[in-house]
Amino acid sequence: GTLVVGMIHKRENMLMLIKGDATIYTEPSSFRIQAPKIMVSPPGVQRVAYGHTDCVFVSVLAVGEERDVAKIEQEFVTMERSPAAIEGDA
Repeated sequence: GTLVVGMIHKRENMLMLIKGDATIYTEPSSFRIQAPKIMVSPPGVQRVAYGHTDCVFVSVLAVGEERDVAKIEQEFVTMERSPAAIEGDA
């Protein structure tokens, strides 16, 4: 198995499990999912995923015309847990 720690998303986003079987840990719960699965996550959520098998996850963000990955990450994700960072003020 593999353990993956995701970044904190500043905006609502979709997460798709395209392949595999994983347990997702969030505050305050955990749940096991199997592909195919589509979930909507609210802002401020950080997920930790444990892959019981090889997994393929896809996170869908509304980036518009932007293609610069660094700019997209700056706008959509953070590793800071402060409300200001999640609201995009940090």
